[in-house]
Amino acid sequence: MNVIGEILSWSLMASGIIGIILLLRVLLKGKIQRSLIYGLWIVVLIRLIIPVLPSSKISIFNLFDTGISSARLNTSNASSLQEKVLLEAEFSPEKDIIITTANEESGQAMKAEADMFNNNSPLRNSLLSETVSLILLLIWLLGSIVVIGYFGYGYCKLKKELKGAEKVTDEKILIRAQQIKEKVHIHADISMVKGKYPMIFGFLRPIICIPEGFSIEEVEMMLYHELIHLKYRDNKVTYLQILAVAFHWFNPLAWLAMKLMKEDMEIACDERVMALGVNRKQYANTLLNIVFTPKNQQYLVQGMGENPNHIKERIIKITMFKKHKLGVSIIGGLLLVGVILVCLTNAIPKKDGGVIPSAQQSNKDTNETTKLPGANNIAVFGLDADGTRTDTIFVVNFNDNQDEVRIVSIPRDTKIEWDEEQSNLLKPESVFVSKIGEMYAYSQGQYIEQLAVKEIEEMLNIQIASYVIIDFTAVEKTIDSIGGLELDIPQDMYYRDSAQGLNINIKAGLQQLNGSDVLGVLRYRKGYINGDVGRIQMQQYVMSTFLSKILNDGDISTITASALEIIKGVKTNINVDDITYYIKLVMGIDTKNIQFYTIAGEANSQEGRSYFYPDMDKNLTILNK
Repeated sequence: MNVIGEILSWSLMASGIIGIILLLRVLLKGKIQRSLIYGLWIVVLIRLIIPVLPSSKISIFNLFDTGISSARLNTSNASSLQEKVLLEAEFSPEKDIIITTANEESGQAMKAEADMFNNNSPLRNSLLSETVSLILLLIWLLGSIVVIGYFGYGYCKLKKELKGAEKVTDEKILIRAQQIKEKVHIHADISMVKGKYPMIFGFLRPIICIPEGFSIEEVEMMLYHELIHLKYRDNKVTYLQILAVAFHWFNPLAWLAMKLMKEDMEIACDERVMALGVNRKQYANTLLNIVFTPKNQQYLVQGMGENPNHIKERIIKITMFKKHKLGVSIIGGLLLVGVILVCLTNAIPKKDGGVIPSAQQSNKDTNETTKLPGANNIAVFGLDADGTRTDTIFVVNFNDNQDEVRIVSIPRDTKIEWDEEQSNLLKPESVFVSKIGEMYAYSQGQYIEQLAVKEIEEMLNIQIASYVIIDFTAVEKTIDSIGGLELDIPQDMYYRDSAQGLNINIKAGLQQLNGSDVLGVLRYRKGYINGDVGRIQMQQYVMSTFLSKILNDGDISTITASALEIIKGVKTNINVDDITYYIKLVMGIDTKNIQFYTIAGEANSQEGRSYFYPDMDKNLTILNK
């Protein structure tokens, strides 16, 4: 493999994306919130640190038949390459075939050996190319080591300084810090020390530095700024930026991108602080009064006064800050999603190393994308604690004719009857399985489409093209990523089960719940008058609150954070191309048009087991109105 060729190709592709983001930054500056522009830089960062990404028909690189994204330099290892060159040199069709005696053969062999290394010989050129590639690779490695060493030295120096720093003990500051942490939904313990300038330093165990000689009001502004950085994990992004410039130290566009990303990160942080309703004048004055971070440490920390050359723009943004309308956030969010889809995928290769045309390009007889049967329906399964049974089941239906989303819940105890084909897919010991929630477990987590999805299709008289399986840990992390949910709990919820790891203890009433508590609400089953149907109604209430928060109240960073957490714990058959179809369906849908249903039927017991018996006739019309 020609490694240096791969590196140059990787950097060239990233440069193309940087150019696109620079253009969007100029066009959108002042029109959308800076957190959205900062999100665009995250796309660049991913391109710079991940060399291999999936191929897709919607990749922007399909527009360029250059082979950059998919037709890498297909060179073999040095020995096989030299062997190929030797064979070509010896059996070149341009040479005459000569029959010689033994003495003549010996003389010609010596001549052939000399010819191999003349100025125009293929072998000499091959060896020279390999040598140059090796030298360039060593230069690249040396450059990367120098960059990492430079920032590593600064890191060690700063860490040494902070190791002996005096901890903040002022009660007023500690109390104010705790109040702000609660306001921005940070639950981890954060160390605070006295330093020369306000900043947050560290990757796994970050430290906040607070300078002395400032009023409590000014310290409060510093804490808001640094804790917002921490909430959005900007301290971790900083170290990824260092990795990016270490990989692409030879590319000036990479350095420019990371510099502008750093500036946009600070303005995005200022915007988020302003959105909390802090005193703008006090915040701006604090920014003017603080000591600026030294240049050699700016890449290692997130500091309120990081770059004095950038201070004027920040002050203007602070004084002129106003919340953007929901429509602007939605448009910006869709733009970000679109950029992710087209820029974080590679072109689809074709056999000759170029790019194959997309389905729309090859189908000249139609201008519309063909809709797959069941494309408007997604079956969603939430796994229980041990990741086997599907504890929560519902279907999401996009009615694009009426700009409506319908969510139909199916009790996990729903009685089912399977056919011979389904029976063969289940474990031998699953002869007693008769609930839809058990099919996933007794098929060893396989055949979800042939089993549970097929049952739902027959029950609701629909076709389902896609499924999503989510584990409970992803749900918990997703709720935490948006700062929890405010829920009105109708009754005290208390339940313990060490086998399942359940420890639910939630009082009735309106309250702010974190991810763990919301998960407890979702899993709680006792005390509902109408059994599992009551539990489903509670789950639908939680889903409705969640959707309202991220679609109505949240900005793009909130939506992105929740999406990333969900993706981490998802198993699905939805591919990258299908995502664009679903984006088209949700565009323009108001949260008021999201309707929740539960399949018709009644709960009963049979031979000591609780079942939900679906009313097949009524259920056939739920999604076919």
